[in-house]
Amino acid sequence: SGLLSVERSSSFVPLSNKLNLLSRNFADRIFSSDTDPVGLLRDTVAPSALPHLVMADYAHIEASLSILRPYLKHAVTTGRKGVNVFLHGAPGTGKSQLAKVLAREFKCELFEVASEDTDGDPVEGEQRLRAFRAAQCLLGQRRALILFDEMEDVFNDGDSLFGRQSTAQKRKAWMNRTLEENAVPTLWLSNSARDLDPAFIRRFDMVFELPVPPKKQRERIIGQACAGLLDAPSVARIAESEALSPAVVAKASSDVRSIR
Repeated sequence: SGLLSVERSSSFVPLSNKLNLLSRNFADRIFSSDTDPVGLLRDTVAPSALPHLVMADYAHIEASLSILRPYLKHAVTTGRKGVNVFLHGAPGTGKSQLAKVLAREFKCELFEVASEDTDGDPVEGEQRLRAFRAAQCLLGQRRALILFDEMEDVFNDGDSLFGRQSTAQKRKAWMNRTLEENAVPTLWLSNSARDLDPAFIRRFDMVFELPVPPKKQRERIIGQACAGLLDAPSVARIAESEALSPAVVAKASSDVRSIR
């Protein structure tokens, strides 16, 4: 289940140092009488926030969504196993927002595998993979999706120059089996598909790139996010930037409203 791991590298350490729980607070939470599965996973897997984009903001990838949406809806409705979708694209193009939009459309819960701990420190790939495994075990009976952002922490954390394998490659057989049998449909997100093992890629149901929206879409996103801040000519002028992603627009408009 991933809730407990045993360190086998050395025999000359106390038993308590060999047993590693899923998170620092897991032992306390499991003794609480009112804790549900989501509560047990709170430090490592958390319910996602609501999206601030809508499906209309993704008109530029309608060809891919026309396949993805009915497939995911069928998977969520029927409990289909082994459903995994890989989305990649430059930072800020709206990958995580798309996952939230899809979850809202299917009226299901969305849970994110944490990339940092309660102290704000980054979580290593090994620990994130354990959290993912635990989520699959504990959330398998819920109408849910799992979001695994920054998947390079698991698939690209090796070093080919020095022959060091990634976390996923070290557990290749288990990882392949997981991508074929996971109970909760999962959306895997990354900034790039480069250097990802082809053996893993072929096990995803869909792989597609999320580009920066075209100018028409950028104007729509900017107009909505900056309502009351910009006039139409200003929106059109800013939308000329091909590097302007939805996340940048949302962040900038939020900061300006705070300054006001």
